[in-house]
Amino acid sequence: ASRIDTLLYFEIIPIFFAAILYPRVVFLVMELISTVLSVVAVRSIFHNPAASERTVLALAVVVLAVAEMLHRLKAARDRTEQALRESEYRQRTIIEADPDCVKMLAADGTLLDMNRSGLAMIEARSLEEVRGRSVYPLVKAEHRKAFQTLTEETFQGQSGTLEIAIVGLRGTPRWILT
Repeated sequence: ASRIDTLLYFEIIPIFFAAILYPRVVFLVMELISTVLSVVAVRSIFHNPAASERTVLALAVVVLAVAEMLHRLKAARDRTEQALRESEYRQRTIIEADPDCVKMLAADGTLLDMNRSGLAMIEARSLEEVRGRSVYPLVKAEHRKAFQTLTEETFQGQSGTLEIAIVGLRGTPRWILT
């Protein structure tokens, strides 16, 4: 088997499998393939003077094609990441501008996210103060079961509203519609 065949079977093919198993590293994998092919092309020229020009030109074409693909993948990734950042910023701006409490809970009632209006309602100084904690203790005991049921039903695709009494972290009672 030629050096190219050995390279294909033992170096490049495992790299492609790694790209399939770990798609987040495709960019690095493509750089690695380009580097490996460049090294093989240079070795073919210097270590085998009898190497056909066709082999060297074929490797050069492959290296250029991989480099072009790498450039396009990076540009596409950069555009996608920028669009995601812009979308997240727009969404966060809309949520933060809402005068109502906007919150995201886990199925067990753990607070994942909340806007400033909601934080003010529960008297939290910051999201970090309450993130990861259950919101159920904030709900007065006589409404807690109904609120837990509503939360569970929401995760089952149902919707509903409920007027409940809560007590903020600093002791202020409030009635809210959720």
